[in-house]
Amino acid sequence: MASRIERIIDLEKRAEAPEAVADKLKWEAAHLYWLEVTSNGKPRSDIARQIGKSAMHVLFMYRCWQRIVVDTKLEYGNDYGNLPPFNKVYHSDTIRESDDEHGKPLEEKRQRQGEDKNELTADEMATTARTMIEKLLADRALREQLSGRGLEDLRQTHRKLTVLISRVGR
Repeated sequence: MASRIERIIDLEKRAEAPEAVADKLKWEAAHLYWLEVTSNGKPRSDIARQIGKSAMHVLFMYRCWQRIVVDTKLEYGNDYGNLPPFNKVYHSDTIRESDDEHGKPLEEKRQRQGEDKNELTADEMATTARTMIEKLLADRALREQLSGRGLEDLRQTHRKLTVLISRVGR
């Protein structure tokens, strides 16, 4: 029976590899979209035409990087593999939220209301943090890769979250 379990573990690990590679590639692409918009000031519609994708796709890719990495000041150590699962982020409400009444991206609605279009809500930040923690908990290989520094960072974050939860819970 142990060999069947070993085989299951092997199959699960091998099945995750293509997704992990794809996640890294998609995060790198999102980063490049973001750089094109922010560094070159290039309109998203121009980028969409150049690469043969929709303007909405360009917007969503831009938002992935802006909202998950830039707005949260997420330190990923220049390794795209340290970021949350890309497809979950790309298809999340945080990225795809829209004004139901007109079907326009919420970003446009926020601009009309004079709000900061890139500001994350506390709930969005908590969701991002939860996603990252769930990924660490679910992936034994990731946990095994944690260095002493990574473990210490997690301990400090845990202490800070405990304090925050107790303050909010009062």
